[in-house]
Amino acid sequence: MKSVILDATEGNYLEEILKQKLMECNDEVFYYKLKDKNIIPCRACGGCSNIKPGLCVQKDDMQEVLKDIAKGDRIIMLTPIVFGGYSSLLKKAVDRFMVLGLPFLFIKKGKLLHPMRYGTKAIIGIGIAGEGPMGQEEGFRLVVERNALNMQAPYKALVFKTSEDRAKIENELAIALKEVV
Repeated sequence: MKSVILDATEGNYLEEILKQKLMECNDEVFYYKLKDKNIIPCRACGGCSNIKPGLCVQKDDMQEVLKDIAKGDRIIMLTPIVFGGYSSLLKKAVDRFMVLGLPFLFIKKGKLLHPMRYGTKAIIGIGIAGEGPMGQEEGFRLVVERNALNMQAPYKALVFKTSEDRAKIENELAIALKEVV
């Protein structure tokens, strides 16, 4: 398996545990610390569909990330939960996933979707919950589910608190990596 990690955290123990579990699975890992990358927000210009199909017209570090996602099997997103969703760093990257889809549409189970240009990618969304309002964790799970639906991908949404027991985190990550392929 080839896993692409999009890490929008400020450094924490989850990063270490995740890398360890991926090594145990013998995954080839492409790791991106998003705060160190220049990622321009999507302009929704349609260039990746019409002007240069499959290529974003913006030139930034997302070109490299998207190439690895296209070659990979699994996308792992690590983010603090902000207002029930992704952090702004991860949201900018996920918005640019449009390039991964073809410009055509089809209906599946009543949903209008784009076929994926580079095949199905499994998605694991890992949210770090703080002391926010009720419902944030459920909101995060829903965002991961909807992104997976758009990409017709198997997925798992995990939520951990910073005070969570390390053994529990290791166990849940190991299960998710085996289930979501």
